[in-house]
Amino acid sequence: MNVMNFPVTYDALQPYLLAKGKERACYRNPVNTNTVIKLSHCSFARQSLRELTYFEVLKRRKVPATHIPFFVGRVNIPGYVGIEQQLICDFDGSPSKSLFYYLSNKTSSIYFQLPDLLEALYHFLYRYGIALSDLSGNNILIRREKTGINRAVMIDGFGTTDLIPICHYFPHFARMKILRHWERFLPKIHLDHPQTTFEINSSSMEMNTLLP
Repeated sequence: MNVMNFPVTYDALQPYLLAKGKERACYRNPVNTNTVIKLSHCSFARQSLRELTYFEVLKRRKVPATHIPFFVGRVNIPGYVGIEQQLICDFDGSPSKSLFYYLSNKTSSIYFQLPDLLEALYHFLYRYGIALSDLSGNNILIRREKTGINRAVMIDGFGTTDLIPICHYFPHFARMKILRHWERFLPKIHLDHPQTTFEINSSSMEMNTLLP
């Protein structure tokens, strides 16, 4: 695993905060503005350690960074566990906005693209058997492309929380979990955003994807 002793202290990172969750915070990398640093305190680093292990598995399997971020490596800051990964940006260089943002913005042309963008993400996850721990609208960004052919990118929630992570190494088991995650996720979109006018049904997503 690529491990780097980060040349910036924890305190110096604070002005670059992008988002903060229960277990970790996400910062724009002041050393490389094309990446972010996801940082967990060592006492609450289970999620980060799980993702670091799983990103190495995906790297060995040569899973392309088309609908997931490119993984750079582990970042060491005293007292913390960090993950450096690609910052997902739109074609104009601005950080991409979340799925929930576009669900709430019905005037955007992207709003009506969301069913197709989510279906493409679903097929990607299924094809490569990517194990998930948390599928939510905050973990999915919509990347605007200059061509107008936009893309949904999952940025967080990778790796299973199972005690024995079989699906990390056997994509068939990960695909079974993806189906269950997706079947719970789609109805939740309509619960959280009842104004949503389009339908996305897991039953309509064809499963005859060419598997690796």
